Amino acid sequence: MNKEFFKSKSFKKIRKVFIITITVLAFFTIIIAIIGSIYEKTVKSLIINEINKYLNTEIQVKDVEKDITFSVFRKFPYAS
Repeated sequence: MNKEFFKSKSFKKIRKVFIITITVLAFFTIIIAIIGSIYEKTVKSLIINEINKYLNTEIQVKDVEKDITFSVFRKFPYAS
């Protein structure tokens, strides 16, 4: 490619859209990580309560922090 293409208006528009897209994706990724870490305990408790609704014997977890893990990113798009 020649140098004129990199100075053209179409290339500048493409570059601008690319930078905006990357910025928005990074922003949402950071927000999801923050929300996931803030509400981790709540999500774990809700999951245990929902499981207990459908079982005859109640599940008891001694240490929710160590015994249950929650990750939004490890198995994206399925929060697990």
